[in-house]
Amino acid sequence: MLKSRSNALIATVLIIFTVLATATRAKAADCDSMLEIRDCLALELDRAETDIAALMRKTEQAGETKLVRSMQSSQQAWLKFRDSQCGLEALADDNELATQSCLTRMTEERVVSLRAVTPLTTTKNAAHNAR
Repeated sequence: MLKSRSNALIATVLIIFTVLATATRAKAADCDSMLEIRDCLALELDRAETDIAALMRKTEQAGETKLVRSMQSSQQAWLKFRDSQCGLEALADDNELATQSCLTRMTEERVVSLRAVTPLTTTKNAAHNAR
């Protein structure tokens, strides 16, 4: 009986996640008005920030303590730079979407940059991890 309740709970959770994922994809596809564009940019920013957190977590799990500390320090400095740069771009563009667009663009670029230095994604370690 406990197992059937557990299976039912798992099935319910999976259904909820599926519905939420579908709604998010549908919402991201509808980027026509200014409000929709802002919402889409916010979704993309959230995805990029989640990717950064996952890279940090995977690096920590890989036992790369020095790298994690360096990444954390670099990330703190980068966040200050990103926010300052996006504030500057927003003033220059005088556009309500400029800040959100800048935050999203720079964060997506940061994901690429961090992937280049994490042990699970570097070319050097890709062959090792494939074994």
